[in-house]
Amino acid sequence: MLLEFPVSIKLLDYYKFQPTVIDEEYIHLRMPIGVPQGKTSGSESVEVLDLSALSTNTYRSQGKVFSPMLEKEYRIQCAECQSVLVDRVHFKRVLPLPRASWSEAASDWYCHLHVGEACHQKLVPRTTDCLYGSCYHALTASLLIKGSLESTGKESLCSKCQSSVGLMGDDLWNVWCHSIKWSVLEDNSQWKVAQDAATPLQAFYLTLHDALEEEKSFFGRKLAFRDGLGCGQTVLLWFVGDNGFTLDSGESIAGAEIQLRRSRLHKVLYKSENSVSKKIPSDVSEYQVSKEMMETALAVLRNSSNQLPLGCRAAAGFSVGFLSLAS
Repeated sequence: MLLEFPVSIKLLDYYKFQPTVIDEEYIHLRMPIGVPQGKTSGSESVEVLDLSALSTNTYRSQGKVFSPMLEKEYRIQCAECQSVLVDRVHFKRVLPLPRASWSEAASDWYCHLHVGEACHQKLVPRTTDCLYGSCYHALTASLLIKGSLESTGKESLCSKCQSSVGLMGDDLWNVWCHSIKWSVLEDNSQWKVAQDAATPLQAFYLTLHDALEEEKSFFGRKLAFRDGLGCGQTVLLWFVGDNGFTLDSGESIAGAEIQLRRSRLHKVLYKSENSVSKKIPSDVSEYQVSKEMMETALAVLRNSSNQLPLGCRAAAGFSVGFLSLAS
């Protein structure tokens, strides 16, 4: 069998094949390689995968959450039943929320209290403010149509269809981008969909992309995604290395020659734990997601893991899965 590598891969003269797994629809081998063309450093080995059974069509790569335009009038509806939650609102400020590690860097951009000083007043957004994170919008609760939502503790439900739409705080309503759709009022006084609801999987990838942007300077990135209600699951993800040398196969030629290409899939180690009983380690960055986002992300990881031979599905106490991060 002939494996044809991309031109960017330079195999070392002394390479030797390490243990190889081959079955009807799968090839898995690792071998030492040289530095890629045009690079000064790189991975010491390449991993070759033939994951023909693993479709990447359901994966969503990086992107940004919807950001409304200033002074335009908007309507926000439940994505499930289309009932109106916020009607005819215009924003004078649309601002990004700080990332999860903002408190560690806070000393760089604000002055601490001095001895004897009273506490800073709590910052409360205006009704004309729209704040947004990686996968949710934060709005003042006063914008909501009375009776449109029901609160069950921290979670807010659509009064009409009982679907979960976000988390309710004292002053702010954090609404998941997969739970609502935005409409904008046009010049002809007609409402037009400005942004349809994302899928929970797309929303997860928005958060994942934001997390990786924040942590990209670190090798061996460890991330934790916690159920926003704080009573469900926590998924730990461990990106080991840069995964820049994972290849998969194109179409086989005459059954004996296989062309390899750079894979869109990035190998991760993952573990699902109970949020209540487990404390997040100090070297792990934590991000809040919805229950729906958690479930769809786990489904993707488990599906990819199930495509691997039994001997390749676990490592270091974690399960092995794949996520697509390419544009």
